[in-house]
Amino acid sequence: MAPQTRRRIDPFGSGAYLRVRAETDRVALLGLGHPRTSRQFPINHLAPMRVLALDFGSARTGVAVSDQTGTLARPVGVVERAASDAGLLRLAELVAAEEAELVVVGLPLTLRGERGAQAEETEAFVGALRARLDVPVETYDERFTTALAQQTAGRAPEDAVAAAHLLQGWLERGR
Repeated sequence: MAPQTRRRIDPFGSGAYLRVRAETDRVALLGLGHPRTSRQFPINHLAPMRVLALDFGSARTGVAVSDQTGTLARPVGVVERAASDAGLLRLAELVAAEEAELVVVGLPLTLRGERGAQAEETEAFVGALRARLDVPVETYDERFTTALAQQTAGRAPEDAVAAAHLLQGWLERGR
């Protein structure tokens, strides 16, 4: 049976589109079965899935997404004022456009691993995001991702590169 294709609009509104394979039943094709969760672990990190990561900031939020296998992270772009209604709507559109099954938000802990003012602001954002999305949202320690992004060469925005570093760390944690 030939794979079906469908058009997916560019999430940042440039008018471009991509042709992507539409697998009729990804779970059946991969032989995974349902559900992806268990009592001990909220997400089965061994099951391949597309994950969207956010490096939250009150002004700019970096966005990155994993590949279909949940192995590699790539920067996608930046959403301005993500905690606003318009920003939350834009993030919901991105989750749908990228077909993400999970959202990971970087939690800015202090060097001692404690929650500061930025972490509290991020947790409030995560609560608002959970209310808007139909996919699970979890947090992950984002210490040093911005420093890594500043040392990474490339044309992607620094916030998006920081989100990609965050996501790559999260993906590697599950292996």
